[in-house]
Amino acid sequence: MSVECGHPGNPDVLVSTGPIIKVKVGFDRAYRGRGLPQVVDRVLPALVDTGATNCFIDGDVAIAHHPPVVDQDAATGIFGPETVNMYLGQLVIPELDGYTVYGRFAGVDLSGLGVAALVGRWPVLARCVMSYDGRSGSVVLETREVVSAT
Repeated sequence: MSVECGHPGNPDVLVSTGPIIKVKVGFDRAYRGRGLPQVVDRVLPALVDTGATNCFIDGDVAIAHHPPVVDQDAATGIFGPETVNMYLGQLVIPELDGYTVYGRFAGVDLSGLGVAALVGRWPVLARCVMSYDGRSGSVVLETREVVSAT
């Protein structure tokens, strides 16, 4: 299963915004790692961020989609470390056959990026093949298995 998350035919947009993938974010209390969690149907943009170790969600998106706050922790961004709320929930990538990330997500301010989430190296990119063609603007993310990461 693969998904185009670049901007084919427009490499300048790829340079300015990066690769974007559609996700669903939420919390399904009954989810046990099998099948798809029942999270909100609204599809949101997420930046595929090879510089991010983990996945993150925008704090305002978290408030709107009601995953529970389970902790506070330090998250380090471009401005250094800050204490952020940690949310328990699921991030689903519908175009990758429902690839689901389940766990703790740091709620950070992503408003300046125009995205609702960051999809990082663990656990998403570590289990995918990413093909980045800067000349054409195409970025393809592919997984050969559907997995739920915990």
